[in-house]
Amino acid sequence: MYGDFCDASNSSSALCNRDLRRSGSWSSEHVATISLGIIVVGMMLQGFGKAPRASLVVTYVDDNTKRTNTGIFMGCIVTLGILGPAVAYTMGGLFSKMYVSLEATTLTPKHPNWIGAWWLGYVVFGILSLVISIPLFWFPRKLPQRHKATPGDIETVTKNDFSISGLPVASNASGEGINESTKSSNGSLIHHPHVGFSFKSLLLELKGFLAVLVRLWTNPIYTCTIISSCFVLFTVSAIGSYTPKYMERMFNLPAYKANYIMAGKSLCASCIGTFLGGYLTKRLKMTAKKALLFISGAVFLSFVCTLAAMFFQCEQPTVHNWPGSTESCYDDCHCEENKFFAICGQDGKTYYSPCTAGCKNIVKEVYQNCTCIVGGTAVAGFCDYGCNQLYAYAIFSALGRVTGTLAIVPKIILIIRCVENRDKGFALGFQAFMTSLFGWLLGPIIIGYVIDGICTVWDVTCGTTGRCLLYDNDVFRVKLHSYCATSLACSFVVLTIACIYARCTGCLDEKDQKNNNNTKTSPLHLTSVNSDYSQHKDITVSNENNKNADGL
Repeated sequence: MYGDFCDASNSSSALCNRDLRRSGSWSSEHVATISLGIIVVGMMLQGFGKAPRASLVVTYVDDNTKRTNTGIFMGCIVTLGILGPAVAYTMGGLFSKMYVSLEATTLTPKHPNWIGAWWLGYVVFGILSLVISIPLFWFPRKLPQRHKATPGDIETVTKNDFSISGLPVASNASGEGINESTKSSNGSLIHHPHVGFSFKSLLLELKGFLAVLVRLWTNPIYTCTIISSCFVLFTVSAIGSYTPKYMERMFNLPAYKANYIMAGKSLCASCIGTFLGGYLTKRLKMTAKKALLFISGAVFLSFVCTLAAMFFQCEQPTVHNWPGSTESCYDDCHCEENKFFAICGQDGKTYYSPCTAGCKNIVKEVYQNCTCIVGGTAVAGFCDYGCNQLYAYAIFSALGRVTGTLAIVPKIILIIRCVENRDKGFALGFQAFMTSLFGWLLGPIIIGYVIDGICTVWDVTCGTTGRCLLYDNDVFRVKLHSYCATSLACSFVVLTIACIYARCTGCLDEKDQKNNNNTKTSPLHLTSVNSDYSQHKDITVSNENNKNADGL
């Protein structure tokens, strides 16, 4: 808890062996592995629960509102979703001020061995999620239709949109259609859906599934949008995972203050950007082509802000008396190399550990009898160093979040407009799957490997490597922001390719024209519906007459 002291008897190795004998087979490494496994399983279950939301929410909103209103409604929904991480960072800052065991302690949040009550977030928000999910059990199995369908509508829907994925009508074992049908006067079938299950229908479903995949992957705009989203999520995962740690190390902040700053960025910047993106989508009446251009511009601005944030830094304080240095004031202390524990001496210098500073004991959180320190006393932690770059860094980092989140709602509009209407729900769900796999899952692994490569001192206890104790702040700054900027640059390049393709082929122009036509009801369409309704009515009257004749 207080670091290693100057120990002339060199009893640390004996203490390590005694701890190993006590722990038996349950070493700290085994406990950490099991704990990680539990967290991973929990996150997988959470992902299963969130999966339908990606496709069903957007599809339902787009199908039940005017096309020009989809953007503003999705902007409100996504903005409320972003409030979740903002509240989480705020609560995380509050929990970080509590000690991990919730016991009274003399340690302070700036103490090197301070560990906040990180686990409270899982407990509190897990219970809230269970409580809020209870009303969902009272939701209807099927959502009510917007209007009462006429017989003509039934026929039209059956012909064109019976299956949202474009599947053919399945047949039963006898070769007859599974769906009950009625022939109209012109020979067309009016289907009444009653879907059964058979091996043949399963094969037809699989065939339709593969057909949708082929249509999506052969759509260059859709494919480029997915690849671009994956690169953007590389940046988001790096910012969300390592920006708090970066601010702690670079600007010498306690964990709770770093969390509060992250909460402010998420609450203000991300929510403003997302809502503004939804508003502009409605205000500008964004078509697929306009949305693609808007997304490209937003990603480029986010790249510029991220690159600019890299130039705001604080000089890392010099750490004195590393193990193996030429200082002779701690030669008899038997200090270990991987026992970094920064202390601030009375002389204003930061020392590697109490041991390398020659400290013999501690009284009321003050190290005493330190032979290497002028004055002989020290306190835990780095010495405070003046740096006024934090606010400038926070401003440019927030601008990067605003410009980045501007593209969220227009990207949804682009996806549902650049594919066929029957593939809309599947396209959104598949996009969520691909971005989760290659963005949220792969991104943190890559940035974690990059950050581990800049660690200067690892915590090694009894031969087991733990957390990183000391980073090279300057390399940390360059690698973190270079990684984010490179990911955004790749996203911008992919979007530029999509823009060039759309301009050369005019594919989005055709989509926009088709969407505009779909929003208007032509007289010819009304005539067709009325005609079909009349035919259906004639068939119904004829059937009733036949029944009456049979009864007579």
